[in-house]
Amino acid sequence: MTEMSATTTTAGTSTSHKKQSNNAGLNSWSVTKTVGGKFTGVNPLFTTDKSHFIVLTSLEVRVYLLSTRQCVRSVAIDTSNVTDMSIMGGDNERILLSRSTGECVVVNWQERQVERTIEVGTPIRKIITVLSDDKFLFLSEHNHELQLIRHDTQNGNQIITQRKNGRLFAISNSGKYFAFYSYHKKTEYITAGQLADDSESLVRERTFKRSRPVLSLAVSDDGLVAVGSTTGVVDLYYECFTATESEPAMRALKWHVDSVLTLSFSLDGDYLLSGGKEKVLVFWQLDTDNTQFLPRLGGEVRNIIVDPSSELYALTLGGDEVLVLSAVDLISRLQVSGVKANFTKLPNDPEKERKRRKKNGNDDENDRVGDFTAQFYIDPKTKNGYFPTKSSSQIQIYDIAKDEQDSVFTVASTIQTGKVRKEELIEDPQVNQVAFTYDGRWMATVDETMSPAIDGLLSKDDKEVSLKFWHRNEKSGKWELATRVASPHGANKSVLDIIPADQSYHNGHAFVSAANDGGVRLWRPSTINEIGNNKAGPRTVAWSVRKILPPGSMTSSAVALTWSEDSSVIILGFETSTYVIDASNFMVHRIMPNILASRVRSLKIVGNYLVALSKTRLVVWNLLNDSQLWSVYVQAPQGGRRLIAYDNSSQRIALAVNYFTKDYKVESKTYIFDVTSPMPIHIESHNQGISAVNLVPGTHSFNILDVNARISTLELRGVSTTTDHTKQDFSSEITHLYNLKQHAKIVPEVVDEDEDNLQVLNVNSFDKVFDGSAEYSLDSLETLFDKVLGVISPRRK
Repeated sequence: MTEMSATTTTAGTSTSHKKQSNNAGLNSWSVTKTVGGKFTGVNPLFTTDKSHFIVLTSLEVRVYLLSTRQCVRSVAIDTSNVTDMSIMGGDNERILLSRSTGECVVVNWQERQVERTIEVGTPIRKIITVLSDDKFLFLSEHNHELQLIRHDTQNGNQIITQRKNGRLFAISNSGKYFAFYSYHKKTEYITAGQLADDSESLVRERTFKRSRPVLSLAVSDDGLVAVGSTTGVVDLYYECFTATESEPAMRALKWHVDSVLTLSFSLDGDYLLSGGKEKVLVFWQLDTDNTQFLPRLGGEVRNIIVDPSSELYALTLGGDEVLVLSAVDLISRLQVSGVKANFTKLPNDPEKERKRRKKNGNDDENDRVGDFTAQFYIDPKTKNGYFPTKSSSQIQIYDIAKDEQDSVFTVASTIQTGKVRKEELIEDPQVNQVAFTYDGRWMATVDETMSPAIDGLLSKDDKEVSLKFWHRNEKSGKWELATRVASPHGANKSVLDIIPADQSYHNGHAFVSAANDGGVRLWRPSTINEIGNNKAGPRTVAWSVRKILPPGSMTSSAVALTWSEDSSVIILGFETSTYVIDASNFMVHRIMPNILASRVRSLKIVGNYLVALSKTRLVVWNLLNDSQLWSVYVQAPQGGRRLIAYDNSSQRIALAVNYFTKDYKVESKTYIFDVTSPMPIHIESHNQGISAVNLVPGTHSFNILDVNARISTLELRGVSTTTDHTKQDFSSEITHLYNLKQHAKIVPEVVDEDEDNLQVLNVNSFDKVFDGSAEYSLDSLETLFDKVLGVISPRRK
């Protein structure tokens, strides 16, 4: 668990400070809504009548109406350990969800409720067939063994067949034929079998060896087995279910250059569909050997689902997008995307984390958590979320209000076709920075391209950095490229931070960027007066560098910038140092004391205070009297700047902290601070790790992105102006007493004998609250206000 302690070194006069106790409920900070989510890897479903399409996200079950392409139902449910889902037919169609814990959940998606839970008693990997409301066919995985199980709610489980060291399983649409793939002692095996008509017994089964590694498997209703390999070859096996002892006849289909990730037969068995890393859907007409292609899809094809009538195909692309196509004209009928956030990394499974600790000999639950952050930006005009994606150099625009993807636009040119083999060494440009002007009219992006490590060239360590300025088209609402600056800070210099100007400087139409060498540059657009008009009409506004702070002699990945609201001062954080820059002449005015104590993560000027987050502490520095107001010990990862957000208008700070629980699961808490005090005014607990925190522009609310790509809104609601001022005054006095106690400024006690029932407070009253110490643990910060309330309102004896 991440430790946290507080230190106060000066007794400055506080401004407003609000505090929420767990039992007081005076300020109603709460999570008002949660949207977004990512796909879980479970195959989507078509309803029996093909009118609806069902997908599972990390947040809920979503039902889309294909005719309107709109989400018409959503069922909130725990999806963390769901392995598969299937349709339960009948007059009242329902969804059956299986879990790795050995239970199934029946969901009535029309009524948005869970009807019942079925205990199977063994981990379920896949739902094979729903035979009736109380009879099912499951694929179970236990002790490296795949088992085909028939489950009856009355009679329990019956193992039909099983395969040791099984890796893959496929069954025909009719449920009559099936196939296993297993691997043992460096040998590949395919086991083909046939079930009885009632699916209660095995008719026949045979096993044969393979020479090529297997990645995908499919079985047709005619008993044809298709096997996709890592080399790109699709092998077809005929006569697998005959009684002969000879090897089945084999036929090879060759087109894929790299691994065949998925295979599926059409219901009539005439076509075989395949997909892989090439981003191409391939149709194999088995009778004529003809092939058809659907190229340039949005990602590598990982799964192909055929609807019950074979009229629609659903493709899972790259793990974060689902595309529904018409089988007749291959035109899109629906496109669904989750939040495409690119996480630095994701938490380990708790069991894997436990084993890692045991192997390393470290069983301390206070072990530092990793960097689970992701880039997440908010458009100040539309309030949409912006997420640079993992590949294709794109930015996803997600409409948080509507809970759907708005659009995706490409920042840098990339290879549109899928990359295979050595081409995978050619990395797409990565979008590392995004910033908006305060009015939302301009956006700046920074993308970086690394030279591929091919053939050992001397240029393998070179990188191409581009700074781009985009203008919003007011009519279409789309972004249009205005200026591209190659190597904005010089060759091979990475831009590590870029921030917009305040409205007090050229109407906020300016950006300041900082590179890994400590150089700082000011960018502004050329105005219409400078450009002038000609007969062809006004020219496009161009951005250019206006002021430069020369770089230093060393480089670092720890760089941060902030700009004062009056635009007079820019503060640069570089490694463990902070530099005050005069914005008028771009000269370093002075170097501040070592307030960071470790590498910088984030800087922000909030009112008269500098809020600085470093690797080991959060510190607030009073810029007027040049002294520290308070500091909090906290472990911030490399991407720690994404875990803190600032509200200048209310002078609040939101800080997210991830930690390990006793069972090695990653959870988190969001702390809301007033800038004048280290006592949190609210603490929000989350059962998942947090990847980013952002202020919603124009509000006092915060958007929080967790590791499951869910976006929550934390806001303060239901507080009247009168109550707010009263609580500000009360909290201000508490903070003042707190500061006095740190300096032992004892105030004489004065008691009015006529008011025996009046609780009299002075600094001595808080001896047991502050304990005469200037440092507090994380638990102390959470309970500090409760102690204060205990002094103010003691229980009557």
